[in-house]
Amino acid sequence: MVALLVVSHWLLDYVTIGPNMPLYPGGTALGLGCGTPVAGTVAVEGVMFVAGVWLYATATRHVDRTGTYGFWALIAVLVLSYVGSLFSPPPPTRVALAVGGIIFGWLFVGWAAWGDKHRESVA
Repeated sequence: MVALLVVSHWLLDYVTIGPNMPLYPGGTALGLGCGTPVAGTVAVEGVMFVAGVWLYATATRHVDRTGTYGFWALIAVLVLSYVGSLFSPPPPTRVALAVGGIIFGWLFVGWAAWGDKHRESVA
């Protein structure tokens, strides 16, 4: 599963990031660069996010109110945090960036896992 996630993340980055992603150390750098300039990044990532939400929402259904409200609350917080990051200054240090990424990353993963327990597959 982790290997699939790494590959899928690399493919998403391939679309948005310019040609600076090698397949192996010292290899040819790849990337489409659709995320340049910033407006392109926001557009491409927005389409990817909406597609992911749509795929998940149509492939699952809620089993209780938590499955509905927890899911849509998470989506709202993710959208608000993304939009907020567009208009806020960058973190003061790399350590602040790393700590924030770890804390919020695990917070969102935990929230998503909790909400997923209240949803079931449609198929």
